Formats: sequence, C-alpha cells, structure tokens
Amino acid sequence: RKNCLIIDEVHEWNLNIETLVAYVKYIRDNHINDDLKVILMSATIDTTSLEEYFNAKTLEIPGTCYDVELEKIVPAYKYDTIERKVNDGKNILVFEAGKSEINETINYLNTTYCFNLRNDVEIIPLHGELSFEDQMKIWDDSNNKKKVIVTTNIAQTSITVPYVDVVIDMGTAKIVEVDENGIESLKIVDISQADIMQRKGRAGRTKDGEYYLCS
Repeated sequence: RKNCLIIDEVHEWNLNIETLVAYVKYIRDNHINDDLKVILMSATIDTTSLEEYFNAKTLEIPGTCYDVELEKIVPAYKYDTIERKVNDGKNILVFEAGKSEINETINYLNTTYCFNLRNDVEIIPLHGELSFEDQMKIWDDSNNKKKVIVTTNIAQTSITVPYVDVVIDMGTAKIVEVDENGIESLKIVDISQADIMQRKGRAGRTKDGEYYLCS
C-alpha cells in the first residue's frame, strides 16, 4: 500500500532512524497525511518510550527462541575460545569492529593456530566491501567444513546465518563521525545493549547456542 511506511531495526537509533521517526511524528501531528499508516519494527527495542511518543500500542509477535548461554571473557581469551569451540565441532560467528580488525583476527588464527592448514575448518571474512560472490561463501557447505565467520555488524541484521553455534563478540562497531569542518572519520565505539541482544540472537536461530562477550 502506498500509504504505509515501515521503519525496521528502530533500535539502532542512528541519524536516519531518528530523523524518520521525528518526521513521521511531524506528519501526524500536523495532519499532513491522516491516511498514513506507520509500522516501527525491531526485535529488541524497549517500546515504552515509543508508545508514549506516538500514543500508540505495541503489537508483539513472538518467534521461535532457543536458549543462548551468555558468558563474558577478556578480549585476550578470544582466540583460545575460538580454537576450543572449533575443536568441539562448532560453527562460529565472530563480530569485529571493521575490515582491518577482521584481517588481523584471521591472520592471527592462521599464523598462531595454523587454521589455514586444517582440512576440517574454513575461515571466511564477511564485510560490506566484499563482492556479492565473496559474501555468499558463507552459504557454501559443499566441503562439509566447520566455519569460522569473522564479520562486522553486517551479520547482525542484514544477513542471518542459520547454522551458527557460537557467537564471539568484541562488543564494538565502527561509526562515521563528522567534525565541525565536515570531515568524516571512522570511530570505534561500544555497541548498545540492544545490539548485544541482536548479536546474541544470532546463535539461537535454529538451536541452542553460546554467546561470548569480550568485555
């Protein structure tokens, strides 16, 4: 329908989301389009403030949830945890802040743990700068190898990997920051509690899982 607007992943509260939500409120309050139906969606957001802001009701649609065990580990123990879970036959999703951190993790696993010489495991980078073909390698299970996918937040919401057993999360992400001169730069920031819940849920899509937060 042309008079229906859906805003998804509202919990992210980036500049685009905030602007859209405020503009929708402006349209509604000023009766610019009284027929406009607006749906705000998120799997993890606290809806109380939005209910008050729009004087609206929340529709909850429960999905199939599996238990995900949460454990906090120090960042230095990240690599040992990856090796241990690979040896247990688990498929692992590792969240890093950006491309350089992904490459650093993969290089360390290959040089220190010799993952590149193992015939039973495959390490796959996943980030927005890869080609579509390279991103789709996560779906190729023809070699029957266990996978270690090292990714950015592209796998938090944009891509769902159903076979993940374990998520190891560095708890960070890169954002674009603009200074007073209009110069853009990338900054590493801690993710929110809502983001943590999103990433934790990657390990509980089709079965029970484990989530390790490096904090």
